[in-house]
Amino acid sequence: MLLVTSVTIYLFFSTSGSSQKNITKPNSNMITEELVDPGEETEETDNTLENPEEIVEAPVYDVTADQDETENRMAIIAGNPTEIEDHSIVAENSDYQLFLKESNLSIIIREKKTGAVMYSTVKNPIKSNEKWRNFVTSGVVVEYLVGTNIVYSQADMNSPQVSKKITPQPDGFDAAISFDELGIQLLLKVKINEHGLQVEVPAESIKEDNAQFKIGNMYLYPFLGYSKVDEEEGYMLIPDGSGALISLEDHHGQFNQPYSEPVYGTNYGIDDPYVLSLKNEQVTTSQPNMVTAPIFGMIHSEKKFGFIGIIQDGDYNARIEAYPNGAILPYNWITSKFTYRQFFNQSTSKDSGTMVVQQKERNQFDAKIQYNFVTGEDADYVGLAKRYRDYLLENKMITKSVNDQEFKIKLDFLGAEVKQGMISDETIAMTPFDDVDYILEELTRNDVENINAVLKGWQSKGIYGGYAQNQYNAEKSLGGNERLNQLLEKYHSKIPIYLYDDALRFNPATQNGTWFNIVTKLNKRTLVEEVYGSHFANFNFLQPQESSDLLMKRLSSQSISGYPGILLDGITNHLFSYYAKGIEYGRASTLNDYEKLIEGISEDNKLMMSTPIQPLWQYATSFVDTPMSSSSYVFEKEAVPFFSIALRGIVTRYSEYGNFSANKSDFKLQLIEQGVNPAFLLTMQNPSELKNTNSSNVYSSQFDDYKEEIIALYQELSQVNQEIGDTVIEEYSKMNNQVSVYFENGKKLLLNYGDEMETVENVAIPPHSYKVVQE
Repeated sequence: MLLVTSVTIYLFFSTSGSSQKNITKPNSNMITEELVDPGEETEETDNTLENPEEIVEAPVYDVTADQDETENRMAIIAGNPTEIEDHSIVAENSDYQLFLKESNLSIIIREKKTGAVMYSTVKNPIKSNEKWRNFVTSGVVVEYLVGTNIVYSQADMNSPQVSKKITPQPDGFDAAISFDELGIQLLLKVKINEHGLQVEVPAESIKEDNAQFKIGNMYLYPFLGYSKVDEEEGYMLIPDGSGALISLEDHHGQFNQPYSEPVYGTNYGIDDPYVLSLKNEQVTTSQPNMVTAPIFGMIHSEKKFGFIGIIQDGDYNARIEAYPNGAILPYNWITSKFTYRQFFNQSTSKDSGTMVVQQKERNQFDAKIQYNFVTGEDADYVGLAKRYRDYLLENKMITKSVNDQEFKIKLDFLGAEVKQGMISDETIAMTPFDDVDYILEELTRNDVENINAVLKGWQSKGIYGGYAQNQYNAEKSLGGNERLNQLLEKYHSKIPIYLYDDALRFNPATQNGTWFNIVTKLNKRTLVEEVYGSHFANFNFLQPQESSDLLMKRLSSQSISGYPGILLDGITNHLFSYYAKGIEYGRASTLNDYEKLIEGISEDNKLMMSTPIQPLWQYATSFVDTPMSSSSYVFEKEAVPFFSIALRGIVTRYSEYGNFSANKSDFKLQLIEQGVNPAFLLTMQNPSELKNTNSSNVYSSQFDDYKEEIIALYQELSQVNQEIGDTVIEEYSKMNNQVSVYFENGKKLLLNYGDEMETVENVAIPPHSYKVVQE
């Protein structure tokens, strides 16, 4: 007898196709593969998913039924209860009480000061199928694999032959869980602490004693803080771009997909045949924002209680999932899903045969989530951001940078590009080093002095042709090593000039791949990044150790000197599994290699990082390409500056290029509001010269076109930053076009995004303008 053998929960959703953005052409940056070692040929199998959309579940309940039936669960419980709804108290501290119902491991958290309670399972599920009723009433849900099947089955706390042994602990309890028939065991550890609740399943506790059944995914209290339809006022917080909210209001069934994104982006080392697109196989024209931080949140506004969930371990093998009511069920819920095994396309012939197979080895990690609660006036997304900031600082995951907090503008100079010539590649010198010198002198003559300059495409063969070099050599058409060293020496004490370095990518069109250790995916095919460039069509990834070896050689080379640091890209925001010499390496291994490398080079080099993931924040002097809005998914109520509230005054952040901002006025106001410094991409030559290069998407960059804009923006923003200082944000509010930002030092920033004069907190603010005042 099998526990449950139903197809897995809709959990193969990808929100990449749910955006409101245009959907007119395929994405321009795709990952494909090339066969490396197919081994013995076999016939093509039917074990594939030609149309994965067929497995997506529609809502599993009657949308017209039960909507008038409220749950009638107490939001506030006064006194000093020892039992709530068949849950007995198992632990308490000065702030919280923890209640447990042993039969399904359901817990209830009660905040002692206000009496506000938060539930983790549904008491009376609406009428739906058995699988979903079991899911919403279980504290732990495991999705497992049967034999070689490529769909997950579900085991939960309501499954037959599941046993639980509860061991009380001073601050909570341990639960030894055994799915006897499956031969799967694990240990759940639950405790309350000064910040809230912590749940964990240690990797060493997981046992798989029956080769027929293997763990695929796991949920730990997925319904913690849930609400039914619109019975609670509030919202869910998702880490999309700057941050975004999903309202708890009744959506009337208009959203049939959840938010579901992998933490730290796609695992390019594993094929995921279940990634969904929009109808007619259309996808968004741009990628959704990558999840750079393993966080999610829930706010119940009426009872002023909420949490920010922080994945402390296992983040690199987790997804953030948020379900607005109507997406499968009439509940709002947000959680993380931990992935232990995935599927990928395995080649069965040299030509076209493939089959979908399971990941052989289980990902090894401790699954751990810390829920930091907020109450009272702190029960909003501002309070969540402040809790997150405190968490980062207390755990030394980021350090306030005292010396690098002054306002600076970042100017990236595109040096050399290449295009197809008559016989070989032709180099285009877009901004020679003499021109970089001229531009910097011209700006400093106009009092633009606080600059962080970055040289892109400065190396031999240009920005895309010069990947994976073993030493630094400047492109000769730009002036070569001698002229670059002169430039660096001239501005050494005036303007820091960083060298751009993508330590991840390899260009097979310019170098022989047999000389390098290139990433092979778990299916033994070479990982190929399709970029569909006007000249280079694709790139490969270097194995982590190869990236490390080459970068260390480049940084130790004597040909170029005098630069303060590098702008590091590629390895700052890509984690992947890979196969090498008969061994499967997971994302944890890749992260460990990257972190070891970056920690080492950060001792002697300042590191600007492109869109870095949270584990690397502690080594960055500044973040580059900071998003100031969200991906605008249809289910998002609004974008909010969550990460700016958490990070302003802690670390310097630079925007995406202002060249390509459609609304210059709003762009400037967002920079001021969120404390993000501006960035521009500049060339001396007209960008029309880039037509047949991989930089053909750069349509506006010529310095003469941006000189006056840069000078004016610099003068205005430097004055604003001088008035406000490097202080952190204490409070933030937004009402229609009006925004108020309150700082720790007593300053207050009032902004008007509207087209007419507005009175913000009794201060008249002109349209598309702002004022800094003292509280």
